[in-house]
Amino acid sequence: MRDIKFRGKRVDNGDWVYGYYRCIRWEIDKKTHQIINGNSFFEVIPSTVGQFTGLKDKNGVEIYEGDILGNQLGRRWVAWWRSDDRYCGWDLKIVNQNMPHELGQTYSELEVVGNIHDNPNLLESEGS
Repeated sequence: MRDIKFRGKRVDNGDWVYGYYRCIRWEIDKKTHQIINGNSFFEVIPSTVGQFTGLKDKNGVEIYEGDILGNQLGRRWVAWWRSDDRYCGWDLKIVNQNMPHELGQTYSELEVVGNIHDNPNLLESEGS
């Protein structure tokens, strides 16, 4: 059975924390988003929360939603949850739109090179 875990950036210092995610509604207009790790609770920035995909890159690094993966040719993809009329599951969205998507590309051939929160510059297409 795979671990269902999350990561998020702490509100107080911006560090990444990993564990279980929960959202608590204190009042009608106030929610707190937390990552729980052991007996510790960390308030996190909601937009940074990403789920572990259950997959690892070629170096054994866990892949989380919002991670940017790359290969030796400079191509980059973002891990995301896709749910549409044809597909539902973890998928890769190509970043370099001017480069063709390799249908045979697998997660184990790629490596995590950053994420959409800490490395937005990696989302820019080549030649931009």
